[in-house]
Amino acid sequence: MSGKVDAYARRFNGWRGGTLVLLRKAVVESSPEIAETFKWGQPVYEAHGPVCYLKANNKHVTLGFWRGREMMALDPRLDGAGVRMAHIKFFEGDTVGVAAIRKLVRAAVALNV
Repeated sequence: MSGKVDAYARRFNGWRGGTLVLLRKAVVESSPEIAETFKWGQPVYEAHGPVCYLKANNKHVTLGFWRGREMMALDPRLDGAGVRMAHIKFFEGDTVGVAAIRKLVRAAVALNV
C-alpha cells in the first residue's frame, strides 16, 4: 500500500478517516490485480487501467468508479450524470457494506480486462 495514501487518510479525523480506512481495505482486498497509487491529490486504484478512487470531502467520502455508469444496475447507491463515471457518497452514520464494495470493485476490474 502507498505511503502517500496512508498520509492522506491520517489527515481526516473521526468518521471520515474511519470510512476511508474501511473503503481502502475493501478495495485493496477485492482483487489481487489492484494497484494503489496517489494521483490528482487522492488515492486511485488501477488494474489494467483506472478502476476507482477515494476522496474525502467536508461532509462525505466519495468512492468513484471510472466506468461506474456501466455498473449502475449492481448497486442503487451509484450515482452519476456523466458519460462514464459514477460514485457513491458516504455520509456520517452510513453503512459502507464491505461485501457490496468488493463486488463493485471486482466488476470494475472485469470491465478493464
